[in-house]
Amino acid sequence: MNLKNLLIMAAMSVMTFGFAACSSDDDDDKDGMLYDDVNSEYNDYVSVCGIKWARGNLQHLGEDWRIADHQWEYFNYVDGNTGSSISQSSSQMDHFNWGVCGANALTTSSSVCAKNVSQDISGKMFTDEACTAETSDFAAALYGDIAYWATQGVWRLPTQAELQKLYNEASYQYGYYTTEDGKNVYGYLFTPPMKSGRVENTSARQITDEELVGGLFLPATGYRIYPGSTISKSGEVGYYWTSQYRSAGDNDYAYYLELQPTRIRWAGNASYYGRSVRPVKN
Repeated sequence: MNLKNLLIMAAMSVMTFGFAACSSDDDDDKDGMLYDDVNSEYNDYVSVCGIKWARGNLQHLGEDWRIADHQWEYFNYVDGNTGSSISQSSSQMDHFNWGVCGANALTTSSSVCAKNVSQDISGKMFTDEACTAETSDFAAALYGDIAYWATQGVWRLPTQAELQKLYNEASYQYGYYTTEDGKNVYGYLFTPPMKSGRVENTSARQITDEELVGGLFLPATGYRIYPGSTISKSGEVGYYWTSQYRSAGDNDYAYYLELQPTRIRWAGNASYYGRSVRPVKN
């Protein structure tokens, strides 16, 4: 065998060994994870707990609907976590009443929301507020899943089970992402859980760009209580809708995930409040 062939064989052996070593490391990492969550900056989603979450909140800007460009982004985002009031309008909105779409999508009225709903509305649209008359016509829809309607079926609201899985199983870290304009945007970073157990940390620290690639960051966007344009407690708290109605006597409630500086909790309250939406996809 000549020298050239020997060199080729040696190079192939090194490449094979290197590939096997990398594969072994990857397999070890996956073996330690509760779910097969693999994330890349080139995906439009981040996988946590086996669920594909959008890399930004649902937003309406001008005449267009979109997923925010960044996970930390919300309109008129604030610096710090002491709680600030900000203003939004129908041309720049990312807090929505529950169960509305179509002509009702941008309402801030306390009387317009889905009511007395008896089914999960994720991925569904309706023409009535009780969500009984389902439609596949995006132009005719007035109630239902706002994320599904706004993205023409690409994204949808997370179900109660999906947000509960995130709440019950994902590791989380409270903290802030520092934007290019120097603001510290607070929220929670959720990361894929390990079989060895989850980490629950409410002591604030800085969240890095690398962590945003592999984790789900939900900013503390505040909420809208009263009709109008005022968003309260931005930077301090965040509320993220599910697709599940909550029956509560005479009130129209729906479930959401609530983020606070010292805790995360599962709750359900007024469907006519404006809250954030972080869509998911199948």
